[in-house]
Amino acid sequence: MRQLRWLFWVWLLLITVTSVTFAQRDTLRIVTYNLLKFPRSYGAQRVDDFRRVVQAIEPDILVVQELETRQGLETLLNDVLNVDGKDYYDAAPFKDGPDTDSGLLYNRDKVSLLGVSSLYAWPRLIMEYRLEASGVRFYIYSVHLKAGSSPGDSTERWNEASVLRAHLNKLPTGTRFLVVGDFNMRGSKEPAFLKLNADEADNDGRVFDPLNLTGNWHNNPLVAKIHTQSTRTQQLPDGGSWGGLDDRFDMILVSQAILDKNAMWMVPGSYRAFGNDGRHYNMAINDNRNFAVPDSIADAMHDASDHLPVVADFVVDATTGVRDSHPDVPRAFTLSQNYPNPFNADTRIRYSLARTMRVTIDLLDPLGRRVKRLLNAQRPAGEHTLLIEAGDLPTGVYIVRARVGNWTQQRKMLLLR
Repeated sequence: MRQLRWLFWVWLLLITVTSVTFAQRDTLRIVTYNLLKFPRSYGAQRVDDFRRVVQAIEPDILVVQELETRQGLETLLNDVLNVDGKDYYDAAPFKDGPDTDSGLLYNRDKVSLLGVSSLYAWPRLIMEYRLEASGVRFYIYSVHLKAGSSPGDSTERWNEASVLRAHLNKLPTGTRFLVVGDFNMRGSKEPAFLKLNADEADNDGRVFDPLNLTGNWHNNPLVAKIHTQSTRTQQLPDGGSWGGLDDRFDMILVSQAILDKNAMWMVPGSYRAFGNDGRHYNMAINDNRNFAVPDSIADAMHDASDHLPVVADFVVDATTGVRDSHPDVPRAFTLSQNYPNPFNADTRIRYSLARTMRVTIDLLDPLGRRVKRLLNAQRPAGEHTLLIEAGDLPTGVYIVRARVGNWTQQRKMLLLR
């Protein structure tokens, strides 16, 4: 009985102290990965390798470059991410441009996709993805700038960067955004990087390197741990670069609002070239022992692509910035407290919809991990009641989280055996 009373007071404390904060704060793992002309003729042989790499990373948002077809994006969704019992990843609509393309896949339990647009910057599209997590809205731009080391290649990269900077400058002051992808730049003095990072009359679109690494990145052993190309020292059937790791082509860059921690910021120390232990300068990623990942993952990265993925974790916390408003939400969707609460065998929770909408309801533990999915279906306008059966769940505090469109509400409940 003493234990039950203790759990009851813990439950009350969680409701009164953390109910708002829990709903408004989360951590997102964002990854950018150049897939090397996927799927092409050797795509089927590389799917298992991509699956091993991506499962080791466990991304919440995966942005990819060098996609060749919509089928390639669907293969990533169905055969790389939504496997082994997972079913919570979605893909943003695919835009087929004049060259290889970008794609975005995301954990829909944590992220909502608000829209997709594209900028034409010859010879490829720059993709804009508008997203929201925990009530915080942000943008991700995926780029694949012109490759090559000639003056003409550098000029083309500058042109592409100029198109992007002009667009970013039109965003409202304080917009949270990331620019990710394969920049094909060899250092911070590249005209393209200087254009993105320049202090101009309009700095709303200014982009920053969160590592603030200035100077030369190419063939520089001092920055070997963040090199992302090439994973190989031999030519493989799918092509690609094979000179060993000596370039920092792939990056995640951020806006001033993210540096200022305006409701979204990068977790210190989380930025990394995944699988790069700093000991493979001008070597293949799986030469000898890799101290960053198991041998099986190093082998998979070697065979999957000539690029390494870049990973960073971001906190999204609406309590630290100006929360984006959703004035229509109270009229569109409400989630009531479950009854009875506390409960023993089962309980019921009511929700109402102003119009027909898809409703996803999950049962979470106190750390936000999903215990089971309770509902994922279209429901008509009106009031609805959902029966929640305890089954063999242990005594404790649980969270019911409902997602409708781009809005999330949740309620805490206490199971007492």
